[in-house]
Amino acid sequence: GQDSMDFFIRRVDGGLLTPKLFALEVGDAVHLDDRIAGHFTLEDATPSDELLLIGTGTGIAPYRSMLLHENSGIARFGRVVLMYSDRTLEDLGHRPEFEARAAADEGFIFLPTLTRQSEGWDGLKGRVQQHLDPASYRELTGRELTPERVQVFLCGNPAMVTSVLEILEGHGFRKHRKREPGQVHVEKYW
Repeated sequence: GQDSMDFFIRRVDGGLLTPKLFALEVGDAVHLDDRIAGHFTLEDATPSDELLLIGTGTGIAPYRSMLLHENSGIARFGRVVLMYSDRTLEDLGHRPEFEARAAADEGFIFLPTLTRQSEGWDGLKGRVQQHLDPASYRELTGRELTPERVQVFLCGNPAMVTSVLEILEGHGFRKHRKREPGQVHVEKYW
């Protein structure tokens, strides 16, 4: 059985849910429904040379779960690239964990990028979109970003998802649908 669950939540001032969650005290009850909704899993992704996981903000939460659990199907991919954008260094959730994994596993590449100036940061800057042209991707990963070799997952800000989907479609990628399998799997947050 599962003794605990991890949640990766960012407080949204004026939001309907997160201020209530942040007001909870240790020991307060939280009801979780038995039903699981959504289909953002690796199940429908075609085994391929590379799995590119692109997330913004708390949109990396499902990727962490996929990476932590062997039964997620992650082993069907030759290597995994996690491209993760947030505003500041402090906002990059689970960064030490992803950095440690990248250092220990040559089959995992972690590419965090910041959209705002952050003291002490000398890594990638800008939105994920800036790093998805073929030359930039090749420079960052050493391999080509093509639909023949890469399955892509997008999770996070809906504007990012729409923008990245347009960029990828320009490179020959197709959004995955049950009736028309493609290479891009999408989950919009909010």
